[in-house]
Amino acid sequence: MAPYLERTGVGRARGTSGNRGALLMRRPADDGTVEFWLLTFWESEEAIRAFAGDDIGQAVLYPQDAAYFTRADQEVHHFDVITEG
Repeated sequence: MAPYLERTGVGRARGTSGNRGALLMRRPADDGTVEFWLLTFWESEEAIRAFAGDDIGQAVLYPQDAAYFTRADQEVHHFDVITEG
């Protein structure tokens, strides 16, 4: 799964100007599936728009995702970093 994600959203996010990093995380879910979370860091909202388009509240999904995921959250949440390190 990780190679697919690296080829699509994770790799594209990391390659977008203004991206300050990306963390791909996974954990087993209670129902026996595996959850993946992508946490990205950006210099500005403008940089996020360069990756995600004008509606930065909607997840960037790819046509092949259906072959890998049983569901995909389509809502994105944005936070300001308060502390680092």
